[in-house]
Amino acid sequence: MYVCGMFIKVIPKIDRNTGKAYNYYQLCESYRLGGKVRHRSILSLGNLIELSDNKDFKLLADRIEQLVCGNLPLYPTPPVVEALAHRFYNQIIVLISAARSTRPRNMPRLTG
Repeated sequence: MYVCGMFIKVIPKIDRNTGKAYNYYQLCESYRLGGKVRHRSILSLGNLIELSDNKDFKLLADRIEQLVCGNLPLYPTPPVVEALAHRFYNQIIVLISAARSTRPRNMPRLTG
């Protein structure tokens, strides 16, 4: 499976009981369909309280994409970002293997 154009999407949420606003994050990929850009959710990431700087979200998306594509990092990654990237990468691998094991024999594989 090849995934490109990964980014982290911010989903604003409001707690119904307390009225408190918070952010929830999803790993998404960008792709084109009929000449239009679309987004597909890959994995829910939760609230990501471990990340304190906005640039860390981009670093995390880039590092997960590198792991999925089998590429080595081009620059050193902060330890907290590296740990999160490996955790989410492992979750993606589990999702991929689960999808492959439940695919009917006559259904073609998804690639690209």
